[in-house]
Amino acid sequence: MSTLTISSLKANLSAALDEVKNGSDILVLDRNNPIARITKFDEGPLAGKTHLLAFEKAGTLKRASKISPTALPEIIANSPVELKGSSALSALLEERETGR
Repeated sequence: MSTLTISSLKANLSAALDEVKNGSDILVLDRNNPIARITKFDEGPLAGKTHLLAFEKAGTLKRASKISPTALPEIIANSPVELKGSSALSALLEERETGR
């Protein structure tokens, strides 16, 4: 693990990040007091999904279930939509009759 002061880190940020990409950790010092550690980001099996799990546990998110694209016509056929009032077709025919 290498140590850098804030000013040294600012002056050599690209080189420091290259070190981190290669697996080294960097300890950042402010007046000889450690204030931060820069480590390589580890993408585990749940990478990018941990925040979703937290929302699911809190009950603020419910993920959609996977539906096969071949099942979509059956889902649509079994979910009839009732139109209230006039339909688009009857409105179109009425408009044609009035000459608009």
